[in-house]
Amino acid sequence: MRRLCSLLLNLCAFVLIFVPMVRATDTQSITPGNVYRIMKLRSLAGHTGYVRDVAFSPDGAHLASSGDDRSVRLWNVTTGEEVHLFRTPGCAAYINSLAFSPDGGLLASPRGIWDLNSCVLANEFDLEMMHVAFSPGGALLAVGSILEPVQLLDTSTWSVVRSFESFKHIDPAADNSFGFEFSPDGTLLADGTLGAGDVRVWSVESGLLMQTFSVSRPDTDVHDVSFSPDGQLLAGGGQGLSVCLFRVEDGIIEREFPTGEGTMSLDFSPDGQLLAISCEGVVSLWSIETGRRLRSLRHENTVLPVAFSPDGKYLACGVRGGEVAIWGLQE
Repeated sequence: MRRLCSLLLNLCAFVLIFVPMVRATDTQSITPGNVYRIMKLRSLAGHTGYVRDVAFSPDGAHLASSGDDRSVRLWNVTTGEEVHLFRTPGCAAYINSLAFSPDGGLLASPRGIWDLNSCVLANEFDLEMMHVAFSPGGALLAVGSILEPVQLLDTSTWSVVRSFESFKHIDPAADNSFGFEFSPDGTLLADGTLGAGDVRVWSVESGLLMQTFSVSRPDTDVHDVSFSPDGQLLAGGGQGLSVCLFRVEDGIIEREFPTGEGTMSLDFSPDGQLLAISCEGVVSLWSIETGRRLRSLRHENTVLPVAFSPDGKYLACGVRGGEVAIWGLQE
């Protein structure tokens, strides 16, 4: 009898310890092992037309989104409430790209730089920009305008430090950069090309072209690139029939993900185990280890941007029609 009571007490103790652990995993990061549990947690309404980009703040508390309505909206990720609306009167182009500074104090867009403490435009661009990206340390901001080389700006003065230009193609439109990203250590900048079917890797320090990777046939667009968190892999995709995963060291293709034509956005999960890819109305999640498609998240309209939150708990998607969808594990 004593032995039975002892076993029951041990079992109760195990249950008391185990149950909180199970509850704690309800909001754990998205991994290959739990992608089947992903569901749409929130739908943020406010934009009209396409949602062109989404970006999480460094602490993951806020999400910025931009749309065809030429507005930028700041959302509370937990509640889904709109925190602030940044209007861009007189802006001639769509707000295609957003980037938070690493300290979370600034929000960059092709319109200019907002100071998030005062919510005012701290610096306005003269040219019509297509894409922006902060370096990991925040000292540099890469900006790309139509038919112009990507430039690096010093964020303390907003002056141009250097430009990236290859002169590879006679037609300048084929060299036009679209979708670029710094490597995690800040030493490289990768970009996709409009019309060349290439992914290019540049030295941030010298501005020289280091490598060129072919993603698709010539005369096709490469819409986006994404470095793995450890900086060893680089994904690129666009109008080709697959997304290519290159080894940065030697340019060898590690894997190809057969997504079909029309890839618009790519993002690695923070732990480097998953690659999120948007193509038409589907966001697919692929295992980096096996190369298998693990889950497809379907939307009613075309999806352009996708982005993981810094803690890997959420995946945000920008949808045609104005919706910003936030996916994650059941809370």
